[in-house]
Amino acid sequence: GGGILYALMASDELAKAISMNKSYEMLWKKRIGRSLKAHLFLRNYLDKFSEENYNELITMLSNKNAKSLVESYDREFPIKLLMKLVLAQPKLIKYMGMVV
Repeated sequence: GGGILYALMASDELAKAISMNKSYEMLWKKRIGRSLKAHLFLRNYLDKFSEENYNELITMLSNKNAKSLVESYDREFPIKLLMKLVLAQPKLIKYMGMVV
């Protein structure tokens, strides 16, 4: 079902744009643009991971606090989850060097 929620949100913004004679692009970007950029960033970031990086990440996210966060947050909106995960598991900061 990936993308269905965003498609529904975008369709709401399209209806607003038509009925209010506003820019559809401006409306959808305001509503879901940051989350979409975050997903793209994460995908590109994770593409750089080695098997060892993935194994270490899984180990870090297996602790009780991190696991609880992953289970309770909606993956459609990753920014809040990532911030909370770094607070719950500070060792994740190690991966910040791979951003560049």
